[in-house]
Amino acid sequence: MNLTTKTFDFEAGDAFPIGDRQVVSVGGNVRSNDFDITLAPQAQDRNELGAYVQDEIFFHRVRFNVGPNPYPTSELDVPPTDRFNAGFNANDGHWLGNLSVNYSDKAFWSDVLTSAYHGYADAYTMVNGAVGTRWMSGKLTTSVKVTNLFNSDIQQHVFGDILKRMVVFEVRVKP
Repeated sequence: MNLTTKTFDFEAGDAFPIGDRQVVSVGGNVRSNDFDITLAPQAQDRNELGAYVQDEIFFHRVRFNVGPNPYPTSELDVPPTDRFNAGFNANDGHWLGNLSVNYSDKAFWSDVLTSAYHGYADAYTMVNGAVGTRWMSGKLTTSVKVTNLFNSDIQQHVFGDILKRMVVFEVRVKP
């Protein structure tokens, strides 16, 4: 029995602010699936295109108010002006891997403690990747996944942790 699939993905997206509390995200992907299945010899390769639009409205502490905003503007968060994500996934049946780049512009956070702790989180670019292989006819998969590949100092929130490189070794077993 032969079951071989190859999948290649390319994804891209961006976000655009509308005012102080709304962000519209757009993006899309292209996927190519190649099949070789002995049980279904008529299975046809498939190419796919996808797109999305997402509208996010940020409410202070997830509250919705009709009419004038009762909260002082000093307590409102300002989301990043620009966000961009692009990624690529590959899977040829034996080898698999991915690479992604995430960019976020600076953002103002006021949802922690008092105004002495309010402030901007710096813009950042984070690169993540993984590579792996399948063994024993696909019953065992080993991979290495790296978050923040270039070990940049990344703080996604003004009062958040500093993210550094993280390496994870993964082993998956199929019964």
